[in-house]
Parts: sequence; structure tokens; C-alpha cells
Amino acid sequence: MKIKIIILTVLLFFVLSGEGLADISHVVISEVYIDGANDWIELYNPTDNDINLADNDYRIERATASGGNPSVLLIYGKTSHNAEYPGDTTILSRGFYLHVRNKAKKQLKNRADALSDFTLTNNNVIYLATGSVGSPEKNHNNDKDIIDYVGYGKAFQYEGNDPAPNPTSSESIIRKDNAGVYQDTDNNKNDFILSSPDPQNSSGDNNDDNDDDNENDDKKYSKDIRINELFPNPKKSPEKKYEFIELYNYGDEYINLDGWLIEDKARRNKNPVKLSGTINPDDYIVFYSKIALNNSNEGVWLRDPNEDEIDYIAYSTTQEGYSYSFDGNSFLWTRYKTPGAENKFDEKKEYTNKIYLNEILPNPSGEEGEGEYIEIYNPTGENIGLANWTLRDASSTGKYVLPENTIVESKKYLVIYRKNFKFALNNSGEEKVYLIDPNGKTVSLATYSGSDEDASYNFNGKKWRWSRFLTPGEKNKFNNLPQVKIKIDKNVYKNVYADFEVKASDLDKDELKFVWDFGDNHRSYKQGTRHKYLKTGNYKASIKVSDGSEEVIGKFKVEVKKFPHQDIKIVGLSPNPSGKDSDFEWIDIKNESDGKVNLKSWSVATGWKILYNHPIYEKLIIEAGEIERLTRDMCRFTLNNKRAKIELRYPDGEVAYDLEYDKKDESVKDDEIYEEIDGKWKWTTAQNNAEPTLANAENTGDTKDTEEEIIKILDEFLGKQSLDPDKKDFKILLISFMGNIGLLDSIINNQEIVSGALAVKHDGLTYVFTRNNYLEEHYVIKFLKSLGFKINSLVNKIILIFI
Repeated sequence: MKIKIIILTVLLFFVLSGEGLADISHVVISEVYIDGANDWIELYNPTDNDINLADNDYRIERATASGGNPSVLLIYGKTSHNAEYPGDTTILSRGFYLHVRNKAKKQLKNRADALSDFTLTNNNVIYLATGSVGSPEKNHNNDKDIIDYVGYGKAFQYEGNDPAPNPTSSESIIRKDNAGVYQDTDNNKNDFILSSPDPQNSSGDNNDDNDDDNENDDKKYSKDIRINELFPNPKKSPEKKYEFIELYNYGDEYINLDGWLIEDKARRNKNPVKLSGTINPDDYIVFYSKIALNNSNEGVWLRDPNEDEIDYIAYSTTQEGYSYSFDGNSFLWTRYKTPGAENKFDEKKEYTNKIYLNEILPNPSGEEGEGEYIEIYNPTGENIGLANWTLRDASSTGKYVLPENTIVESKKYLVIYRKNFKFALNNSGEEKVYLIDPNGKTVSLATYSGSDEDASYNFNGKKWRWSRFLTPGEKNKFNNLPQVKIKIDKNVYKNVYADFEVKASDLDKDELKFVWDFGDNHRSYKQGTRHKYLKTGNYKASIKVSDGSEEVIGKFKVEVKKFPHQDIKIVGLSPNPSGKDSDFEWIDIKNESDGKVNLKSWSVATGWKILYNHPIYEKLIIEAGEIERLTRDMCRFTLNNKRAKIELRYPDGEVAYDLEYDKKDESVKDDEIYEEIDGKWKWTTAQNNAEPTLANAENTGDTKDTEEEIIKILDEFLGKQSLDPDKKDFKILLISFMGNIGLLDSIINNQEIVSGALAVKHDGLTYVFTRNNYLEEHYVIKFLKSLGFKINSLVNKIILIFI
């Protein structure tokens, strides 16, 4: 029995692991290689029949890393895309077919069955199809014309769950081969692996050993040859007639140049010039008019018949009539052109490196062509001649050679205006200005990014600074830099606004401009501002203060933490107090955490179907274990008299505590309170929640809750004409009437108060008796407060209609 179980297990293993190893009934993509020039695609025919790719309209299409509809690389049998078919269009049974880019190396092209102009890059999708491939569906493409496809790297489409890996310059992606059978499980990640490139064509060859046409491919060619002199910018015309390229054989053997290649940038990988002839040891050979050499940003390549690079020379600019020649160590421009002979150079002269660029005006008001200038300063004790020195900018054409007899005197300045140097200095983007000696060495360099009008860029002996003081030919003068002090919140939390403020002063009384960079791709242009970070972490932030000519940048780090969620809860509320609800509603809040909490910047959200958030904009500090009352003068919340949902929210928007009430068909009674008692929420009357107080009164005994007693107290108090409000013994009388505010309202409204003597201030459940001129606010403040309360009350009433 044990033996049978083992045999059954082994058979089951082979059955399960054999998925995809059965004969495949269609042509597959078997290998892909990319390196920028020598790209190729290998196909394999696993069937028992030869297949003519042209007869069945087979094609290769490609989708790039950006996804979307694929584009045609080649329809086999067609001549579009510069296609050639040295190996015909038939892929034999159990045979390969090699499709090579037509710019690849000669050895590789010699093995190709098909050549065409195409490019492969990382993260592509390659389709083999018999018709145009349509739009993909998310990560897969189910077009009926697709025969096979592979997505690699971070391709948007692929077979199965994941794409194959990206090929590299040293590795291709190749389909797995299990005992001579290619694997095709319709899962690119499982079917392809990275491997050494192994391109196979229809003949089955993957090398050139038996290829008579490639008799030179394995031949080794001398490397003892170099480009020795280039003459790209002759004074005579047409230039191409007089341009030349000189090669030098510094080896001990003759070199046959038949099949060698010369390329410039325009012919790179496209149409190289074939050379011929023989070059003797220690000798030169010169080629005229072979290539039209550019006067700027040019490169020249020398390749052997195997297309291996032997030498490469590049230059960025030229000097008319000068040749670019090798001096044994590097290439230099020389006024001596020596085709077929040893290169010649002027004897190098030593030039001073003490002089420097001192002031640059790139953006003058008015006509820039006249006002721009560059200033050079000579700090030495000798006059210095500047003949053949060069001023240049960052462009390839901006160059000015200082004429003969140009001198900058000792301790003096030389100012050169644009009418002389001709090239334009940039007002935006990066610009560079070079001072170069006749040997081509950069002696001084100034780099700036953007410029304001009539601000010059000045060197102060240590660094470059902008200034509003233009001083051509004189000592540079600078503004006073703004003095800056940064103030930000000590603690900064995710999803909570933090305050950022910069205190800045400027002795020159310049108008200052501010740019905050918070390090999260957000900016502000206010001196004091608020910002909310959406993620925790450490941010590199800065404040830039500009006085119109210079900038001071203060850099700082901001650590953004998660807001600490203290244990805070609502323990009671009054939705329908006597008087105006919008004035006297309140919420009692308890701090059950270990430390005190300030509820400023917290919020209360109220409503039913939709909750409206109301920030707490006044300080409300609650000690640990204590209860404090939140009123509408701290937070503009509103409590519905029938039903409401209430959330107490942390500053980051998270909910600290929530509750709801629903009176169904009735309303909350006057002064009815909803409070938590023994862990349960109950409706109680105001008397159960009142805390009678007689503060600062001369008699702290019990107050009778009767109309007669209240009237008597008011009469006695208001009738005293001998009270002197300026004396220290004058008291403020505060009386709480056990919740009978309606009764007191009616009494006070019927009392006649002597004008200018006493006023009555109503505050929740408390009446305050005091002097008019003691608590009276300025009429403007009273008007604005009244207007604000009325607008808020109106908005709340409108909101409640829809709850």
C-alpha cells in the first residue's frame, strides 16, 4: 500500500507540474533582447507544419510603457519600416525565426531572417498577431487576432498575474524550456526568465562559425589607430570641400582600411561612410569631404569592419580657421592645420587667474540691447592685457573675443556693453557667464537663475549677490539683507492646521515678499499663514524673504506627528434652554485623560442626515477629571429640539465622542437636559442640573424663589441713590434663580431702571448687575457682534429646516 501511495504521488506531481508542457498549437515569442541598438525578437514554431508568416498576415506590434493601443512594428512580407527578409518569411516546423533591428551590429544582422526599423525599450508589451491588435482591457488584452504576447518590466498589459522581468544589456528574457518543450502557461512571469542572449534564426544557427558570408566577423582588427585632427570650420567656402578628418597609425603594422567606417552625429547608426586604403605605421591618412562636420555640438566615431568602436572625438564649439588636434594628451584648438603631418601648436603662455567677473546686468529697463553689461575687475598691482580672452554665455553661439589692445588697469574695472559682446543675457532660467583665457581655461564663472529688472549680479569677494545699486566701473554696493526670524507651532500634527509666521525687518525699508515652501509640494505667499500636512514624517521646509533685489532663505525641518487622541467625552447638553436657543445652548464636556486638555481647534459637528462642523475658536482648558461647559460664544454649534447627532472631533477630524437623541413626535421641553447618569443617557429637568450660586454678594444665604421676593430685591437694589460706583465697596451682584429665567425676564422687563445708573446683563442662567460704563462695549464692537450672531442664527435656522 505504501508503494502505491508513493507512485500515485509521483504521478500526481508530474500531472500538476506538466501544466503548459503539452504541445503548443501556435507560434510563440521565445526570446526578446534590448540594448538601444541591437534589439531583436525571436519566434518559435512548435507545430508540425512550416508557417509562412506573410501568407497569414502575421505582424509584430508594440505597446509602450505608457500603455494604450499598440502600434505596428512590422507586418511580415511588407516592405514598410525599411523591412528586408534575408531569411525569407517562412518559419519551419520546430524552427526559429530571428527579427533584428536594422541598426544592429553587422554580425547580428547577418544572422537575421527579418530586418526592420524598430525600437524596444523597458516596460513594453510585444504582440504577435494575425491582424490589428485592439485596445486592452485593464491588465490584459483579449483581442481575437492575438497569437501570443509578452509584457515585461512594469508593462500595463501581460498574460497571467504578472509581467516578465525587464531584459538588460547583458540578459534577454527567454521562454522556459522543459526537456525541449517550450512552456506556455499564459502567465508571463512563470513562462519567461532572464538568461544570456541566445538568438537563433531559421537555420538553427546562433553563431557565425559556418557562415561563409561572415568571413570577417571573427577577424581581429588593429586598435593602434586614432582620430588625430579635425578641421570642421574652414574660412573658405564651400566648407565641406575644405573640411577634413585625419587618422594616425601609431602602431608597428600596416592597417588596411577597407570596410572601416566613419560616422558623425547625423549618420550615427544610419549611414556611415565606408573607408578604403592602407595606412602605414607611424603615418597619417586624410579624408576630405567625407562628412559635413557641424560647427557646434559634433561627434565623430571611427569603427572597424566588425563595427566595434575604435575612437570617438566630440567638441561643443569651433573657431573659424582652427583645427581640433591631438597634442599627445588631449585635443586642443590650434591655428595651425597640418593634414598629413605632425600636429603643431602655439607655445602655451601662462595667463593670470587673479582677474574675475565682478558685475553683470542682464535685465536693464529700456533697451536691453544697449543697457546690458559685463564688468571685469583687476585686483592686482599690474595692468593686464586681455587680447584674445573670451566672454561666453551658456549657449553654443554666445561668444565674444576681446580685441587686441584690450587692457584692464590695476585696481580698476573694465565694463563691456552688449553692443560689443553681442550675445543676450537671459532674464529667466539658468544663465552662465564665463571669462576664458586664450589657452581655453575658465578663469571666472558667474551662474544665476532669473533676474529682476534693473538688478545687477555682483561679486562681493566671497559670493555673488543681487543688488539694486548699479555700479558699472565702480565698487559694488549692496542692499541690507532682511532680518528674519521664523516662528512655527512647537507640535505639528497630521491633518491639523499649523501656524507659520516669519518676523522680518529691512533697514532699507524695502517692500518684502514671502514664499513658504512646506516641503510637500505646497507653498504660501503670506507672511503669516497656516498649513495642513496630510502625511506624517519629516519635511524639509523653507521661507524665502525677498527685498526686491536679494533673497534670504531660512531652512528648517518640520516633524509631523499623529495627533494624540485624549479620552474626552460629552456628559450633558441643553438643546432648548429658556430664552433664545442660539444664545444659551450648551454642552458639558469631561476630560477623562491624565492631563489637562485645551479644546481650542477641536470642533463640534451637529445635524441629523448631514453633520455640519463648528470649530471651537476660544480656549477651553479642562483639567484631568474635570467637566467644563462649552457655550455658543466659544463654538457656533446648534442643537435641534427634536433630534440630533453630535460628534466631538479632534483637530485632525477624527471623532473623539459621538451621541444622538431623537424625541420622535415631541420636542425637547424648555430647560430639559440630556445627560449621562450612571453610564446611561437620560432626559432631566433643569432643576436637577442647576447649581445655585450667589457670587460676590453681601448676603450668601438662601434666595427665595418667589416673585415677591425677587421684586423686593430688585426694588431695594435699584432704588439706592446713595451708592457710589467709584468706591471700592461697590459690588457686582450675581443671582441665580434656580432655572426660573422666564419669571425673572418678565420681572426685569417691567422694572424701570434709572438711566446711567445700573445695567442688567443676561448670561445663560445668570443675571449680572453692574455699572453701564463698566461693561459697556464700544458701539462698533456691539454692532459687529450683534450682526454676527444674527447671521449665524439665521444660517442655523435654515440648516435645521433640512435636518
